[in-house]
Amino acid sequence: MKSYSACPGQPKTAVVDDRWACNKTNEDSECASSATSVSEESPLLPTNKEAPSDSLPRLQFSLVLLLRLAEPITATVIFPFINELVGDLDITGGNAKAVGYYVGLIESIFFLTEAFFVFQWGRLSDRIGRRPVLLMGLLALALSSPSFGLAKTFPRLVLARATAGALSGNVGVLKSVLAEITTSQTQAFAFACMPITWSVGGTIGPLLGGFLSRPADRFAAFSGKFWVEYPYFLPCLMTAAFAMLCFVVAGLLLEETHPSHADQAAGKQVTITASGAAESPCPPVTIAPPSPTLRDILTRKVMIAMLNFALLAFLDISFAAVNPLFLAAPHEAGGLGLQPAKIGSILTTIGFTNGLIQISLFSRVVKAFGARNVYTVGISCYMLVFAAFPVMHSIARKVPDGEMPLGVWVVLVLQLSLFIVSNMAWGCISIFVISSAPSRHAMGATNGLSQTLASLARAIGPAGVTSLFALTLERNLLGGLLVYVVFIAITLVAVSASVLLPKHAKRQFE
Repeated sequence: MKSYSACPGQPKTAVVDDRWACNKTNEDSECASSATSVSEESPLLPTNKEAPSDSLPRLQFSLVLLLRLAEPITATVIFPFINELVGDLDITGGNAKAVGYYVGLIESIFFLTEAFFVFQWGRLSDRIGRRPVLLMGLLALALSSPSFGLAKTFPRLVLARATAGALSGNVGVLKSVLAEITTSQTQAFAFACMPITWSVGGTIGPLLGGFLSRPADRFAAFSGKFWVEYPYFLPCLMTAAFAMLCFVVAGLLLEETHPSHADQAAGKQVTITASGAAESPCPPVTIAPPSPTLRDILTRKVMIAMLNFALLAFLDISFAAVNPLFLAAPHEAGGLGLQPAKIGSILTTIGFTNGLIQISLFSRVVKAFGARNVYTVGISCYMLVFAAFPVMHSIARKVPDGEMPLGVWVVLVLQLSLFIVSNMAWGCISIFVISSAPSRHAMGATNGLSQTLASLARAIGPAGVTSLFALTLERNLLGGLLVYVVFIAITLVAVSASVLLPKHAKRQFE
């Protein structure tokens, strides 16, 4: 970034902001604020610049992970009870097989509205900074989340879900913050933790939804008329409370990381005059670089990374949507017929186990085999993950609804193990998206654009898979297997796209 002296009568003085060349080894590190006069032949950057640090600023990194939880908790809290809620509203007229259509729409609208806003959140953060954008989103999310639990009609459910999605669109901004506090040496571990936070959030959300729904039936303290009339308000209220907690913590501790908006005291400036004379004593006027255009951002490398990101998001959210539907649907509707509490327990176990494995193994696996190889293997696992559903159903339909014979448990454990392996693809694709950004100043826009495509994929996924699930069963298409065949074919497309990724993910702006 360049700036010029604004003092009249002084020679024009260019100032090059070099604060981001400084090495930050922890959150308290600062570069000395100084200005050094040099001649025209002098190098603009110091020649003794230190190598990037191998350590992460722990406080800021922890804050990013905490704030990242808000989106998955908000997105998944409804999963254990959404089928029951749609049934309570009598939208389907008693047709259990048609529940999937309405459930898919409610789940998808969250990501559809997120897709419309996520790029704008990213561009806004490039202009005004990461911190204010994150704080605005968290506060609005905390204020709007309870409305879903108070909705008594289908349009109000859709509106509440759409609002929550629009306000969760700053997830791309968090990825920009993470990229700005890491280096190529620390990014593997840092981005491995991002899907872990989704898993943790995906654990907390269903846990809240499963165990706090219908509290009047389970807890004496919630036997009042309000909790009977609004049986799903409590988990939504807890979601809002968490978003408010994140807002308060971020307001107190989160630092600005955008290169154009960080504290001037953290930077150092090299002042240059045409004559090599001493620097002007007056403060320079900083001129920020122009915002990158879409043409600047959409390089081939960026588009390949975004394509893979979108395909992975589509497969992942499709599994996340069909899995609780499959677990809850009665045998005649193609599922296992489990109750919300047991579904919540299963989803919680998935998230907890996945988090432990990712944080303990991901960095070592990527270091040993490379990000592209790990990504390709991970996304390939979805073929077997989707194939496991009809196998479990064929075993379970021999027993009454809600029972889980040993064969179902064996297949379920194998399916969840493969799903955990597939989740390693998330850390890898995040590394590829960050490394594809054409410049540091395009970071927010690149993340926002990739998150837009991912959100669109997530919007299509739940509606597509649940509607296809319902249609497959209603018309017995391919013997009730069409939905699984389609998603296995989509997985093959995603595997083919993975070979377009570069062999090595290296940031272009380091």
